[in-house]
Amino acid sequence: MSNSDYTMLKNSLLFHNAMGGLWTDNSDETYIVLSPDSWEWNGGQKAYIKEPHLKDYLGIRRIVFPPGAKDRNVHEQDGKITLARFPLWHRCKGWRTKPDGKKEPCGAMRRLSPDSKLPLCSIPTCSGSQSHRTSRGSRATSSTFAPVRFMLACSEGHLDEFPFHWWVHQDEDHNNHELRYLTRNRAGLQGIVIQCVTCSSELDKKEKSMSGILSPETFSGKLDCKGARPWLKTNCDCRNDDDLVLVGVQKSSSNLLFPVIRNAIFCPDELLVPPWLNNLLQDPASDPTKLQMIANMLNIMPVDIGQALGMIFQGHDRLEEMTQYLPGIQQLLNGDCENTDAFKGNGYAGILQREFNRFLLYPEENRSDDFTVSRPGMTEYGELVRSAIESVVLIEKLRDTRAYVGFTRIMPWGEEEAGNVSELILKCYGSSQEVYGDVVRGEGVFLQFSSAEIEKWIAKPEVDVRIDLLDKSKFTEVMRSLNLSEFSEAKAFMLIHSVSHALISALSGLAGYNTASLKERIYVGPSGDGRQMYGLLIYTNSGDSEGSLGGLVRMGRPGRLDDLLKEAIEASKWCSSDPLCRRSVPKGAGGGILASCHHCIMLPETTCQCRNDL
Repeated sequence: MSNSDYTMLKNSLLFHNAMGGLWTDNSDETYIVLSPDSWEWNGGQKAYIKEPHLKDYLGIRRIVFPPGAKDRNVHEQDGKITLARFPLWHRCKGWRTKPDGKKEPCGAMRRLSPDSKLPLCSIPTCSGSQSHRTSRGSRATSSTFAPVRFMLACSEGHLDEFPFHWWVHQDEDHNNHELRYLTRNRAGLQGIVIQCVTCSSELDKKEKSMSGILSPETFSGKLDCKGARPWLKTNCDCRNDDDLVLVGVQKSSSNLLFPVIRNAIFCPDELLVPPWLNNLLQDPASDPTKLQMIANMLNIMPVDIGQALGMIFQGHDRLEEMTQYLPGIQQLLNGDCENTDAFKGNGYAGILQREFNRFLLYPEENRSDDFTVSRPGMTEYGELVRSAIESVVLIEKLRDTRAYVGFTRIMPWGEEEAGNVSELILKCYGSSQEVYGDVVRGEGVFLQFSSAEIEKWIAKPEVDVRIDLLDKSKFTEVMRSLNLSEFSEAKAFMLIHSVSHALISALSGLAGYNTASLKERIYVGPSGDGRQMYGLLIYTNSGDSEGSLGGLVRMGRPGRLDDLLKEAIEASKWCSSDPLCRRSVPKGAGGGILASCHHCIMLPETTCQCRNDL
């Protein structure tokens, strides 16, 4: 595939057309996207994304930039994203002429090789054969073969050709028999029939419909997974135990590929002290400097940095503001910001904690193309905003790095496995050295919710009544995935998640944003520096012009955010599917959804952090 096709794959290369997923061209031929080891870079030089915190969490050495992608901080390289034909089973869509002159679908099935061209049909009476077209004075220039849409997948992520011979005969002793793909006048998969021509006679047809292939019980204890990994062009050993799910899938099935993506918002590692405070602490005209005074007090007195700061700057008009930068002052005292990173080693929670910290504390004076923030005064907002939100941060410039960790099939990646990210990378990439990813630049609005109001809502008895309708295991999954230690934190996550969807829907209606162009990021749990995180980031989901020229930041300014929050609350009071939406609870595949549907606050799955669950 040339890099001109990358514009089409740029976003989908992290989602449904990701490595291990299928891609269909305009002629309906289907291919599987191969791993980056098979991609071609002109000159053989790969480009890499620098995001050390994300690499540390994933336990990898590099994040590869796909060929043809562009970013101001990554050296562009042309090349190709390579594909391979899959599935190999094809069927003829031509028509056979019977001896009585009537026509019937051909349906001849052939298993092709990965690099062969589409053949002509070998049945002389088929309209797709060379002999048939030559007899009519024309040449067969195009094939009538098209891929069969059925495959075999397992819960370990393997993907194989569907065993059609075994399906018809229930054994593997007839793999050289001739098969036909036929349709009958029946509903669903019952209308698709695989017929063994070799075993059939005029009166007795050996055939079987495809009904039942989507059920795991169909193959359980009868067929083993062979560990096929066509995206790596290798096979591996599959555990084939009682917990393995082996099932037939179609190429358009939603359970064919569940991408696992981990991302990180770029946050500077430099000192978290604004220039005015740095000058105040290290004024060379002062001997000793205020920073040295703090260090001396910490050595000889049982006080912490905050207490020492209060003693030295007692009565200073900016003392309260100084106390917001205690981590930065600690960095100055140590003289090494990397070693004082309180969030390193906390896994994915540490990435969220670092972002939460930088949003609230990073100096506004320090501006860059990757990270620039401003914080309007809360007194400028209306009473509704002030009653629910402690601080609003306008992120004027933002860089989001997204890494494709791997994928699962049949079932989404279990959150109980969230700590086994290295195992998933090894399983999908065949190596734990590198993964591929992408960079999206844009803007965002961060809201820090009032801890007092969140905790007051959590304690309400009516909240427990609603939550009790859900399967408690769903909250266990959320707590594992986000490193939450308290059940109350899972409740807070669900509240902020609902508010997030309502705000994004209101942005679509009030400001004309396409909901698919936005993305949410929720912060709940310990902040890593003694606080509790209750935050929400709404930011641009793609690098196009929509929402990247200041429009999203503008909606977070005083006046506009007040209107947005009012609109979100009013729109959430009813749904066009009520009373069905309100009363049909719980719902969703995992039973983790209460009063919400696609008519009210559900969003595109690429926008939602939890695939519209919880």
